[in-house]
Formats: sequence, C-alpha cells, structure tokens
Amino acid sequence: MNNIKQTNTDDDFLYFNEHLNKYDAKDVLSTNNSIITIGEFKKNVTETFRRNGMGSIGQFLSNTCKGLNPSKWLIEGDECEILSANHLGWQKGKIKIKMTLEFIPDKPEENISESPLDSIRQEITE
Repeated sequence: MNNIKQTNTDDDFLYFNEHLNKYDAKDVLSTNNSIITIGEFKKNVTETFRRNGMGSIGQFLSNTCKGLNPSKWLIEGDECEILSANHLGWQKGKIKIKMTLEFIPDKPEENISESPLDSIRQEITE
C-alpha cells in the first residue's frame, strides 16, 4: 500500500491518497450541490474521526455534503468534482473511504542470547 501514505495527520492514523493530497487546501470539493474547501474537508474528517470514531464519519458526511449517501462512500465511492487553481477547470471523479486494519508485531527482545530450546538441542547432540 505504498501508494496511499502521503502527507497526513499528526499521529498517522488517517491517510489521504496521492490524488487528494495533490490539491491545495484552498481548492474546492463539490458533491451533490455542497461545496467545501479541501483543507476544511480534510480537517473536519480528521477531527471528527479522532473525536468520535468511524460511526461519526457518516453523520459528518451527511451534514457536510448534503444529498449524498455516506454508505456509498464505503462501497463504491460517490461522484464529486474538485476545482483547483493549479489545474484547468473542474476535475470529475469519485470520493471513497477505505479502511485498513493493521497488525504491527512487537520487536523481538535484543538481550536474548540463548534460545529456550538450546538446552534441549545440547542434550540431543550429546
């Protein structure tokens, strides 16, 4: 998933993909007759998720982007457009929420010089 991690939140728990990160904070996101700057959208999604978890994202989307179906954002994505000062005109596309569940194993202890099986191995070789 090396194409997802980009410039993101302080504690790296929420990532915005490279397509969303290429836009400036002052660029505009339009979904179903609702308009919000990219900066405000990212900030509000991050703060909402940090405070209330995944369940609150649907409510935030319903309030912020009137007329769209939040569950559609999790399944197939929803139609939107982004207007950027650095690009020509409106860029049409879809906006979608993806979740990743991670397992991060503990690092092995470095001070262990002897394996618990070493005594058994020694008995077998004798």
